[in-house]
Amino acid sequence: MGLFIITACSDEESFVIRNTDSLEFSYKASTEEITVCTNGNWTITTDDTWFTLSDTLGKGNGTTRESIKVTASRNLGAARQGEIVLHAAGKDLSIVIKQDEGTLILGTPSVSGTYMAKQAIENGTISIPYTKGSIGQEITFTTVVSGNAASGITIAASAVTLESEEGTVVIPVTGTPVTSGDVLFTVSTNVQGLAPVVLTTKVTKGVSVVYYEQHFNLMVWGGDCVAGLEGIKGGFIGATGASVIDETKPVVACSAGTDGSSDLTSTMDPSYRDLRGFTGWTGKRVYERPGYIKIGTATSTDGYIVTPALSNILVAKTNVNVSLKVSQYYQDNNGVLYITILNGGTSSIAEYTMRPGPDMVWETVNFTITDATPDTQIKISAAAVASRRFCVDDLVVTQAD
Repeated sequence: MGLFIITACSDEESFVIRNTDSLEFSYKASTEEITVCTNGNWTITTDDTWFTLSDTLGKGNGTTRESIKVTASRNLGAARQGEIVLHAAGKDLSIVIKQDEGTLILGTPSVSGTYMAKQAIENGTISIPYTKGSIGQEITFTTVVSGNAASGITIAASAVTLESEEGTVVIPVTGTPVTSGDVLFTVSTNVQGLAPVVLTTKVTKGVSVVYYEQHFNLMVWGGDCVAGLEGIKGGFIGATGASVIDETKPVVACSAGTDGSSDLTSTMDPSYRDLRGFTGWTGKRVYERPGYIKIGTATSTDGYIVTPALSNILVAKTNVNVSLKVSQYYQDNNGVLYITILNGGTSSIAEYTMRPGPDMVWETVNFTITDATPDTQIKISAAAVASRRFCVDDLVVTQAD
């Protein structure tokens, strides 16, 4: 009896036996097996095309379990289910074929690079990890850029051929953002049913381009009339327009109200102006003070200062921000600064009313020059009235947003 069971799959007159009534596949292309034992003719039929059968008909000998291989193709879409029907011994036996979803899965994206307003994006990329990729699958990634800082950012459509089932797609981000703010990237594909991925980044103001700055740090002689402190002062030698330091004279203490030099623009030698970092400046009634300059005298009415040309501007026209510190001379009142733009550009302010001199404070003045050029200069003056002296420090000209 035991031997009969081993060698025969049944002892019935007409019979059919299958080893399973269902097969399950992962999303990958793979092969599973069913077996059939019957003592007569058998056939297998199916209406599905996403799997193939190694055999569809045969004749059983009643003892041998015949193997039929079922090979499912790679699933690129939703989970699917099919059926094969085994016809034998007057019966129609169903075997259900199932396969897991195989749609490409996009993971959490990330953005990298440096995004600053008015500066070309450096090393900009969007990285999207994926799983369930089909090797050789061609996918087009299309990115829509939106948000208040989207202008100037460019992302071309990227055609990618997947080389592995898992990996990362890298999409270049290029361009020059126009302004700072938020940016939204919406990345879609040509894969049917695959939802877009969305990510955000920020465009920062960054470090503005500095076109010119002067902090007068090389000015060392004279009293500090703003802080009310004594200073030091040496002597000079030479004719008007050519005065230099007289090395034979000692450096001595001086009062808070004492200028450290004669008029830098008309009396001092160019070598002295270079020594004090004052190259390229012009004006009238301009005097050295420790770490800044003073313009005007108690009796003069024509003091002014003019910056060098903004030659570091490399375009025909651009907008710039200007910041400087001013302080009305400690013995004067009713001071108004006049801002005049020379050789191209328009200032956002024409004048600035200073606090009374006895307050002895530095004030910061900010304004914008529209359509500044490489030849633009800034003239700062006061009313043509005696005792309208003022001090200037920390003038900085930067790129405007």
